[in-house]
Amino acid sequence: MFKNLFKKEKWEMVGVFNWPIYKTKKGIKESGKTYYHLFESNKGNRRFEFSDTFGDPEYLIRPLATSSEIYLQKIYPWLQGRNDPEIPRYSEIPEEDTANYLKGKK
Repeated sequence: MFKNLFKKEKWEMVGVFNWPIYKTKKGIKESGKTYYHLFESNKGNRRFEFSDTFGDPEYLIRPLATSSEIYLQKIYPWLQGRNDPEIPRYSEIPEEDTANYLKGKK
């Protein structure tokens, strides 16, 4: 029972989603993408990080990212503990897959 309490938490990237976004800058409509990187730990905790192709600071893009259809229908329920067949679990991802993905080999 207490084994997990003292075990170091390790995180693995378990999925990546992208979603188109649009913004207007100086009267010009620009299109780009938001990338959602999903992480799960060996203790079952979940989190996500996001970035966009515009390179905007997080505080500017967060309202768009957290109100998108993909966030509301897939990512938010997953963060709350729901399992999604498109998002593998921590135990299903080999460590080398995450390392290769981060290095751009996958």
